[in-house]
Amino acid sequence: MPTFPYDPEDCPEGIRISCGRKALQTYLQENTYYPTEALNAGIEGIAVITFIVEPDGVITNAKIIRDPGEGTGEEALRVVTRMSEMERRWFPGTQRGRAVRVQYNLPVKFKIGLTKEAPGASRDSIYIVVDTAPLFLSLIHISEPTRLLSIS
Repeated sequence: MPTFPYDPEDCPEGIRISCGRKALQTYLQENTYYPTEALNAGIEGIAVITFIVEPDGVITNAKIIRDPGEGTGEEALRVVTRMSEMERRWFPGTQRGRAVRVQYNLPVKFKIGLTKEAPGASRDSIYIVVDTAPLFLSLIHISEPTRLLSIS
């Protein structure tokens, strides 16, 4: 399974997947905005972005496969697309010791009430900042943005 980039020096060998999940949660928390159109229309839901993690860790073929509407799918896609601009690349999936291409589906939950407006934004602006990170279905439950509670 591919893993989001993290600092291997800060993560013991046995828990590297959870380090990658926590790094992904932090990345989404810091980079995802709740579209004002969705907020004003009362749109909540889960946007799902699918992409390929190539053997060299590059993200390709990112596209929306579930879109709650009003810009939520586009926002999730924007955040995934920005991953290719990061200094570090994903750790690729492996099979028989070799790096391989892996399709990855990333659910991003948008829920009204867990958000705050972006700095300098008003209700008429395009985006607001997500107060807590979007939740990953079946992966991470977050009650505070900086504290990982459980991994299932």
